[in-house]
Amino acid sequence: MHVSRRASIAVASITCGALAFGAAGTTIALAQQPVTSGGAVSPAAAVPDTSAALAVLSQFGAVGKVTDALTAAGAPTPDLATVTNLVNTAKAALATVVGTVHAPAAKPGHRAATPDPNALVAQAVAAVKTVLDNLVAAVTAKDPAKIAAALTAAVPAVVNLVASLLLGGGLPVPSLPGLPGLPSVPPLPIPLPVPVPPLPVHGR
Repeated sequence: MHVSRRASIAVASITCGALAFGAAGTTIALAQQPVTSGGAVSPAAAVPDTSAALAVLSQFGAVGKVTDALTAAGAPTPDLATVTNLVNTAKAALATVVGTVHAPAAKPGHRAATPDPNALVAQAVAAVKTVLDNLVAAVTAKDPAKIAAALTAAVPAVVNLVASLLLGGGLPVPSLPGLPGLPSVPPLPIPLPVPVPPLPVHGR
């Protein structure tokens, strides 16, 4: 159970990093815009449109709500009312995620979006909601084994949601030195193996 809690906190840390990246990107973009004599920032024609990327990054707030519920459920003696309230808050936040990912056209230096990013996000959200329901049921039953199982299942479900948002929203390719390379998907259609003719049998 303690392992599951550490995994949940690790997902929350990754999410906070993504949110910090989004906030920093906004600050940098504003800092690069010219300032008028009155102190107001005036739009510059050369500033790139980051609204689509920021819209995707803003959805990670829902992931934080989910990890809040997971952390509360992973307490030594989880309080049912607290867990239920946090789960309801998380599910309300998840409801706003579906339908908000609009994949832009692929650009140089950007990852190509999946064919239907919203379908992937919707699938991931549904899986997380199911896990949250199971978590409430486990806490209601006061069954530590079921709570541990629900938390264990929650971690990959949340990771899938994070991945669907990161890979399905047309976000820029990560450029931090030292990050491992991401796997590439072979182009479709994948060629089938060429059939090998039967070898001749001696004596026939």
